[in-house]
Amino acid sequence: VNVCFVLDGSGSMNGQQAGVRSFVRSLASQLHLGPVSGSQACIVEFDSSSQTLQALTTSYPAVSSALNSYTTSGPTNIGAGLITGMNNLMSATNHPRTIVLLSDGENTAGGNPYTVANTVKAAGISIFAVGFGTVSLNTLTA
Repeated sequence: VNVCFVLDGSGSMNGQQAGVRSFVRSLASQLHLGPVSGSQACIVEFDSSSQTLQALTTSYPAVSSALNSYTTSGPTNIGAGLITGMNNLMSATNHPRTIVLLSDGENTAGGNPYTVANTVKAAGISIFAVGFGTVSLNTLTA
């Protein structure tokens, strides 16, 4: 499997960092990343814009280490995170591609996250949303 963890780094996630890091480390450890399985993971963080903290890798230590860079501040542009996650996964064609979005679901910047989610799904990438903090279920269930 190829998984991109897309982390909400906006100010509304302040206080949730430890829980997000723990969740990602736990899930990533169960993916059995490595050249034998072919499983890969990457990490994207977003606030008003997005950035890749770790490109696709088969290395669990690299994924775990990249989580140390996860911070929170600014507005929330879920669409930017989803697009960057999708772009990271487009080169992975050997296994199913999945985005795991970790957010409170409050979109306060950028375009419509529903439109972007539909674009990501049309590219053959599944999206699973995990809520943290005070969650906007309407956004996360789209």
